[in-house]
Amino acid sequence: MKRKQQIMAAAVASALAGPAFADITLGGNGELFWTVFDFNGERAYTRDLGITMDSFLAGTSNPWVFAPDATFATFLSETSVSNRPLLTYNITAGDVSGGRRFLTTGGTIPDTGYTTAVMTNLGAAFTNFVGGQNALPAHGGATDNLSAITTPTDTAAYAGGALWGTTFNGKAPAGTDNSVAIAQTASFYLISQPNQATAGTWSIPTVAGNAFQASFDSGTNTLTVQAVPEPSTYAMLGLGLMGLGFAVRRGAKRA
Repeated sequence: MKRKQQIMAAAVASALAGPAFADITLGGNGELFWTVFDFNGERAYTRDLGITMDSFLAGTSNPWVFAPDATFATFLSETSVSNRPLLTYNITAGDVSGGRRFLTTGGTIPDTGYTTAVMTNLGAAFTNFVGGQNALPAHGGATDNLSAITTPTDTAAYAGGALWGTTFNGKAPAGTDNSVAIAQTASFYLISQPNQATAGTWSIPTVAGNAFQASFDSGTNTLTVQAVPEPSTYAMLGLGLMGLGFAVRRGAKRA
């Protein structure tokens, strides 16, 4: 009897210690999450990618490849044929504690305007949306990579609405549009504010000089996030190869 009580007590302690939900983490080391927008159909798909910001910025396990899940298959099947070419997406993550950090892919991300007030408002927008997502039954469980389909009736959890959308509930600087066509490659931007007494700035996160990009394969419906050489790196490589070719030809003439 005593043994059974010990086992039961250990099980209860384990249950209390373990996570009740696989929430999208928003704290000091938030997780990346992927959202696909069907604005015309008023539907959206959001998936927890299970990559922390620190792991991403360190390039850990890069590249990351995400095959389509059952929820995304349902999302696509319920998207009208005419709306499928119009789908857009983004990948974001937030750190709303201490020095604020916000990671996002984007079509148009202004490089100025990240005042302390704007950074505070961005934090509120992230907290509101992620809180709405984490309240959804679809995110229950103890694993990452869980996903949900939302509509305007899901209010704060609906990625396509005014409470989130492509401008973080309108809290981002004017001109921001962080949505990218599903067929396009998206670059990443890191908006950071080391301390709350100064304004925030954005930079392009890199690993060993390589910038991060996300791409979606419409044939396999697979999302890939990886570090790739920046255009300037390609240009330098091209110049180096040209110089090498010139040197080889010059040596051949002398021979």
